[in-house]
Amino acid sequence: MLIEINILKFGPIHQKLRICSPFMRSFRIPSDRKSDNMDSDPKYFRNSRLVCLVGDNGGGKTIVLSALKYLFTLMTEGTATASRLLPASTMVSENEKSMAISLVFLAGYVKYNYLIFVKGDVIVEERLFYIPHVRKTLLYQRKIDENGVTEITWGDSLRMTPNEKSNLRAMLSKDKTLLYSYSNLTFHKPALDVAWMYMSRQFFNPSLISLPVITAKDFVESHAELQKVLEEMAEKGIVGTEFAVDFLESMKHEAIVCSSLCNSDDVQFRQHLGRYMRMLSSGEAEFLLCLLLLVRANNNHGVCVIDDFADKMDVKKAMALLDYFLSKNSSSQFVFSTHNTTLLDYESLKREQVVFIYREEDGSISADQKLAKSLHKYISLANAYDRGLRPSPENKPKNITDKDDTHSLNKQ
Repeated sequence: MLIEINILKFGPIHQKLRICSPFMRSFRIPSDRKSDNMDSDPKYFRNSRLVCLVGDNGGGKTIVLSALKYLFTLMTEGTATASRLLPASTMVSENEKSMAISLVFLAGYVKYNYLIFVKGDVIVEERLFYIPHVRKTLLYQRKIDENGVTEITWGDSLRMTPNEKSNLRAMLSKDKTLLYSYSNLTFHKPALDVAWMYMSRQFFNPSLISLPVITAKDFVESHAELQKVLEEMAEKGIVGTEFAVDFLESMKHEAIVCSSLCNSDDVQFRQHLGRYMRMLSSGEAEFLLCLLLLVRANNNHGVCVIDDFADKMDVKKAMALLDYFLSKNSSSQFVFSTHNTTLLDYESLKREQVVFIYREEDGSISADQKLAKSLHKYISLANAYDRGLRPSPENKPKNITDKDDTHSLNKQ
């Protein structure tokens, strides 16, 4: 579960942009609780599962969400592929600061802090801490010095043998993360395993255009849940019964056929899915794609990221999707941007979960997570936004610091 996101020098994000998952500051896990029950207990997760980005067109919402997609691609494929996702203004000269992203996340009962610094196609620094209690503990720090030599500092708690360290160092390349290199080795360290599993498998693509995250296997595994959700929504009059049955029957057959093939199942299934979506209205297509992503996120306790959520579908359907997502006992999260201001008054969306993304006078992108909360509780946030509620020099938040030391992004 994401607790905090920090971004610096990613396109027009010139100064550190920080987004927190609300209510996690007071998150505590009783010592007598069992880890295998944690993900299924809604008491610990329901208040922090939504993060809504709102702002004017061109304000930078898409760039913020693209940073998460960039980090996922960087983690699993390296800088060569991830660099295609960078905004043009991200490229920096030798004397400028590195592009940097930091995440604080909860996995396996323990908080982790992952930081990565990239300049061009080179990972100049990478750090991983875990925070079993209050104090941060270093797992590793990998850094390229002034002479281009890679230095690695291992934390005492990692307990790696000299041979394991040597094998991991031999696998390293300047365009791949240390966690990626570690994943290709045969030995296992629990702390690194948990971090790699989270960073490589928990994020779901923010793009709904190319459908890269929907595979035949995904659909087969999600079919029963999809059928149940669509039937419930049909009974409530949210979607038509014929529409739901037609979609499920058409795609179930294609998914079973494609999942039995070798190598080409994902490509072929996405072609069938894309062909079906083009037969629907834009609102129906958006609804079904979002439902697919949210079902998968709930089943895998992952982070679903969607740009321009509910911009085409009816707001009643959008709220039904949010109701479904929050009804599940999962540690999954939904991070989304929207232009549909009606959603700002969605009853389960806390004001601490609404983040204003806006442009400064110099064109840089900033975030304000306090403005919505500052309004009186009886004032409609949607109406206030439609009437001109925006961050301004008078109400901009002061710089926030915390003991997780994520301010170190600004030092690179």
